[in-house]
Amino acid sequence: MTHLEETLKPDVRRRAIVDAAIALADSEGLVAVTMRAVAGRLGVGTMTLYSYVEAKDELLDLMLEELSGEMLLDEPVPSDWREALTAIAQRTRAVLEAHPWMFKAATREPGLGVNFLRHVEQSRAAVASLALDNEATAAILAAVDDYTLGHALRARVRKRLARPQPDAGFERGLEWLLDGIEAWLQERPRG
Repeated sequence: MTHLEETLKPDVRRRAIVDAAIALADSEGLVAVTMRAVAGRLGVGTMTLYSYVEAKDELLDLMLEELSGEMLLDEPVPSDWREALTAIAQRTRAVLEAHPWMFKAATREPGLGVNFLRHVEQSRAAVASLALDNEATAAILAAVDDYTLGHALRARVRKRLARPQPDAGFERGLEWLLDGIEAWLQERPRG
């Protein structure tokens, strides 16, 4: 039995593996995340990891799931829809900018974990008081997500190109977007 196996419970072992993989991706990029490299960070043999994680794809899903948890707001979500969507967008942006490799990891059809689904639920709860149909709710949430993801991606590109341009005003742009949504809400016909 290795040191990792001797000292940790099974769920904690898996957590240590995921944490090591995230740290590796943060420091060296997603391409550096191999079972061998993660095992090396933990001081165990590569095959030891397979007792806790079936394959690299599962590890990537677990990494995304862990960071989806970081996107969650403390409960209860603010009751004001603008305040709630702003807080969700800010938290999402912060996680994406801290872990830019998430964009690449998410392009491989990741599994949808509990934390990701809770993130979706929090977003839906944020606009529940607006009493919109599913189509309008989805459109509003997609607009906020698209803006947030686009801003984080642009920050990633600026960083990769080593262009120390000032932040493009995330909060101001988000406020403009929410102003537009609010104007639409006030002008829409009431059933």
